[in-house]
Amino acid sequence: MEKSQSAGNLNGVIFPKLTRCRTTKLNVERHTAVVGQSLESEVTESISIALQEADGVALPEGAPKLRIMVTISFEGIWRDKETQALALTFNGEYEGLSPFPPNATVADVNSFLEIKLYRDILIAQTYPIARSRMAATIQEVGINSRRDLGYDLHNTTEAVEATI
Repeated sequence: MEKSQSAGNLNGVIFPKLTRCRTTKLNVERHTAVVGQSLESEVTESISIALQEADGVALPEGAPKLRIMVTISFEGIWRDKETQALALTFNGEYEGLSPFPPNATVADVNSFLEIKLYRDILIAQTYPIARSRMAATIQEVGINSRRDLGYDLHNTTEAVEATI
């Protein structure tokens, strides 16, 4: 398979490049006016990877027929550390789209998806963007990074559920 602008190729393994990341669902509610206090959080994440094929769709010549869709969802609540008053609820979903070169086949891609490291590389392209957008949204509702969010965006220990 040849190298294209939408994908990298290393020793015959095709690595599609992220071309689009978008927010598909967002619900944020600020419940109390927590000012100058520290928060604690409970956040769950779910990650799914899906191979999408353009069956029966008329595409321009040379357009990718296969793409990977990485979907990352965050659901969380933030509470005041002292009073346990609910401060914020968050529910967001983000999608990353990575097209394969036009000559990639379903068989090739499925064989790559069986490799955990390959799936991790696909997730690693979308995850930081989704996490950053979640943090930015939380800041937009008035809970900013100068305050202890109760959730370390760079060093998490939450369980990540990945499905393919």
